[in-house]
Amino acid sequence: MKDREKESPPAEAVAEVSTGEGVEEGPAGGGEPTDTLDAASLKEQLAYLAAEFENFRKRVAREREAQAAFGNEQLLRAVLPFLDNLERAMGQAGPPPMPSSPASG
Repeated sequence: MKDREKESPPAEAVAEVSTGEGVEEGPAGGGEPTDTLDAASLKEQLAYLAAEFENFRKRVAREREAQAAFGNEQLLRAVLPFLDNLERAMGQAGPPPMPSSPASG
């Protein structure tokens, strides 16, 4: 895997989620400000993950295209010597002899 696939989310997002700042326990806290903070944090994480997934999708498509091009190159490199030798052999043999009559065959 590449290093980009192993990257973790930004430290700010992890710190917000792991420390739980602004999160009050129970219904006595009122819930309104913390819900807004939680929603904003989750929305930010969602946007980050959506962007990461889009980048991953594009990178996989580029790698697939590169692999197809490289596979074709390897095939051509393997076949080219054979074609060169065949062309040389055909040049040495000359034109094929023509039969004298169609009924003799």
